[in-house]
Amino acid sequence: MMSALHIDTLKFSRKLVAAGMEPAAAEAIAETFIDVDTSELATKQDLGVVKQELKRDVDEVRQELTAFRQELKAQIHALEVTTKADLRDLENRLVIKMGGMIVGALAILTALMRVLPPV
Repeated sequence: MMSALHIDTLKFSRKLVAAGMEPAAAEAIAETFIDVDTSELATKQDLGVVKQELKRDVDEVRQELTAFRQELKAQIHALEVTTKADLRDLENRLVIKMGGMIVGALAILTALMRVLPPV
């Protein structure tokens, strides 16, 4: 088992004794650090690798968001163009219908003027 944590147990034990701990207890605590499995602890190098991976992931997400944003803008623009064309078409149909109603009303009015005697 490779330990990433290097502790001078003798020096550690002496500091505990100097702080007022019983020598046997200080020695037991210091020796416990020898048995601690630190093989799963991350090193600075491990953290550096993870940091670089995260930076790459963030850059990739930014690129995807930029592409998505551009695609969304293009879709919105296409919808605006379609909507404007639809509104122009609707306006033209309304003008035609209104014109037809006006012609019809004039025809009815002319027919009524011919049928009914003037008062």
